[in-house]
Amino acid sequence: MLIGQISDSHMLPPGETNHAGIDPAARLKAAVDAMNHANPDLVLHTGDIAHHGTPEAYALAKEILEKLEAPIYLIPGNHDDRASMRSVFSSENWMPDKKTPSAFIHYEIDADPLHIIMLDSLLPGQVGGQLCDDRLEFLAKQLDHDTRPTIIGIHHPPMAPGLGGFAKIGLEGADKLAEIVSRRQQVIRIIAGHNHRSVMGVCGGVPAVVAPSCAFPFAFNTNKDASISIAFEPPGAALHIWEKNEGLVSHTISIGDWPPPRALR
Repeated sequence: MLIGQISDSHMLPPGETNHAGIDPAARLKAAVDAMNHANPDLVLHTGDIAHHGTPEAYALAKEILEKLEAPIYLIPGNHDDRASMRSVFSSENWMPDKKTPSAFIHYEIDADPLHIIMLDSLLPGQVGGQLCDDRLEFLAKQLDHDTRPTIIGIHHPPMAPGLGGFAKIGLEGADKLAEIVSRRQQVIRIIAGHNHRSVMGVCGGVPAVVAPSCAFPFAFNTNKDASISIAFEPPGAALHIWEKNEGLVSHTISIGDWPPPRALR
């Protein structure tokens, strides 16, 4: 099984570019092309779908994501707005509680032989995320009723990225998440976004992998006083390969217009 991961598309309304002159729509189209080329069984978007959480940006994101040949599943990030996201994606089968605009957007995916839990870590008005008692209870219940190998998708990483401009750990409740997964051996990976770079760490003994942004990377700078800066490097995405005898292996890829591969001789 092959699982694609897109993150941090930061979509704007049609025709708009961000302050660095980057067109997030063009970058998301390139990510879709990369995913279709890789041919995953499903694709997960781990948040910050829209930069300002506007319905127009979500509508454009939905239009582009509909070009994916594999099914797509989304969760919100700190830039997202649950009500606007819910209104645009209300027809999707995975969208929970379609009648309550502000309700958490978290759910499980039956991706047999895997079990995937998509967690909502959005804390409105804040850059950092939160796993409150209700969200942690939801997670624990899903893990208790299904013991298949499990991937947890979340926007905010549960570990410190070590980068200037980021909080040491930007997820309130990360310690409780670590406790929950450490007691349930079926959790094989936590996948996240938010850092805009490929980052790897551990939470409760479980490998945690952060996918790069498909819109724009942030600069690598470990100076604690550094500000967050856009880096003019290739955007990226992640691919996770599941083999029964090998487990889950995670890769990051660059996306964009590159020459085709050339075989070594």
